[in-house]
Amino acid sequence: MSVCRNQLGEKPAATRSPRRHRQRVLVLLVLVTLFVCLHPVSGQAAELKEEWRVRFIDKVPAGYVFTSVYPCRHKQQKCWRAVRKEFLKYKQFGKTVWEIVEYSTIEQKNGDFVSFDYRFSSSTGEHRTQTVAVDNGRLKISALNNGRHFDTNLVNQTILQSPLFLETLSLRVAAGQSFQPKDRLKWKFYDPEALNIDFRQATLMNPLKMQTEYSPPVMLAKASFRSNLPTIRLRSYVFFDQTGTIRRKDVWRDDIEWKEYSVTPEQAGELLAGPDLDKLILSLIPVKPIQKSDRLKEITFNIGMQHQDVSDFFVDSDFQIRHRYNGEPVKSEVLQVNANSVRGQLPLIQPGLPQAQINPAAKYSPEGLEPGGGLTNAKFNVETIRYEPGEKTSPEENSIRLTVQRAGLPENPIQAPVSPVFLADSPLLQLSNPIVSQMADRKINPITAPIETVTQLVDLVNVILKRKLEISTTLRPVPDIIRSAEGGPMDHALLLTALLRLNQIPARPASGLAWHPGLSCFMPYIWTEVRLGNHWYPVDAVTGQTELNPLYLKMAHSDLSPSEPASQLFGPLIKSVDQLAISVQSSDPSQKKSSLLDKVPSLLP
Repeated sequence: MSVCRNQLGEKPAATRSPRRHRQRVLVLLVLVTLFVCLHPVSGQAAELKEEWRVRFIDKVPAGYVFTSVYPCRHKQQKCWRAVRKEFLKYKQFGKTVWEIVEYSTIEQKNGDFVSFDYRFSSSTGEHRTQTVAVDNGRLKISALNNGRHFDTNLVNQTILQSPLFLETLSLRVAAGQSFQPKDRLKWKFYDPEALNIDFRQATLMNPLKMQTEYSPPVMLAKASFRSNLPTIRLRSYVFFDQTGTIRRKDVWRDDIEWKEYSVTPEQAGELLAGPDLDKLILSLIPVKPIQKSDRLKEITFNIGMQHQDVSDFFVDSDFQIRHRYNGEPVKSEVLQVNANSVRGQLPLIQPGLPQAQINPAAKYSPEGLEPGGGLTNAKFNVETIRYEPGEKTSPEENSIRLTVQRAGLPENPIQAPVSPVFLADSPLLQLSNPIVSQMADRKINPITAPIETVTQLVDLVNVILKRKLEISTTLRPVPDIIRSAEGGPMDHALLLTALLRLNQIPARPASGLAWHPGLSCFMPYIWTEVRLGNHWYPVDAVTGQTELNPLYLKMAHSDLSPSEPASQLFGPLIKSVDQLAISVQSSDPSQKKSSLLDKVPSLLP
């Protein structure tokens, strides 16, 4: 009996008792609750998808394309955000020239364009930024071209697609879009290079089995694209696999020709490690000066990102815990991901394919184009979207509170069982090399307590290596580090890890952000963790400290095994460091607010 009829005064039937009706409603609510708990919303536990393509000019690595795609919301609509970072290095009139291009786009599920941010910079001094968005049928463009600002508001009567339409094609194919031979791929988009709307189309040709040095044989379908604008001299062959994912790309632009091959993150690290890849992580995160850093026992930070959940990039540890703003601990999204998905690749790339071995002759050499190339002094311009987490305008669902405690080595630890992988050898450590084993025995008493051994080895590495503060993605074997007698944070961490393992102390390198008091900012950094008792304790061989203040924010670690290579230490830094916003929430002792009287020196003795 409906509620409306009851309100009219009609008596309910005897068989439709209110008690039984409430029981049915309660059962229905229980079933709905169980369904929601057992089937979490995919957008909340969505895993970051990424893809690497390495660029080659004359079979020499000359750059890369790094793309990450993840779900987002725009005006209560489910959308995709695609972030792409490109680097290209080539010869022009006998000199090495480099270009950096960054895209951050939002598109609807069907590929329709919503907005994008674009940035271009080069070694010749060019610098261009653009922000383009569709709003109420108008195309709003805000551009900064070599210092000159332009604002344009145009009537948009056509449906535009994203400039990264091909990068997200596999997502639409997974949703049911046709992707068969003879299908016509076409899209219309605003080109920030030409400052105009471009139209491109191509027919998907029959697939052929192809193989490269970096992937097993796979069926690829080719499509040929050409710019429709007379001012843009650009032509490309794009090769897709059966899922719509780009596996290879041949590009002709003006007088430059290059090829792009899809590789795994590990292969990208092997091929690109050095000054070129360093540009993705060389970024400083400014923070209001932190006082009493030498006396801090505990500190809590507000950390956030504008478009993505920052909890994906930080981890919980023995001295670090993540919380939401409401106080709830962050659940590990990795455990909620389907075991059949492949982390680090775009979706639908089938797992289980044999990993291709990298050709040793094709490994990147800094002398490939020009010694040094002048790239170490290049400034990497990062995305300008920044905000202070915790404000009303910041998305709290993307932010966390990270509480970090001071870590000091225990006096008399009772060693607990630990995985043998943290004592094992690796190609980077080379524990059996005489030069490494001899240094491990240097001034070390075999009957010394573990805490004293750790302290002595930290001091030893700090003394024998001339330190370089800048972080580098270059991975050198420990014997080479010892012979050079100098190195950055990664070299210090690897050498200390090798010496500790030779003395039967479990150790591993860790990465994240460390506070630089002189610059008042956080910067990417590498340190070492040692296992004493039931906990992992951080130590820093660069500064020679075994008791670290709580200003080391951990993002990743590696056991240096084939399943956890050292290159994965740079993954969270590459994906997030130029988009983070950090502020201090609380500390022990608390941060004292400086007043004018604090700046005036006292006249009393």
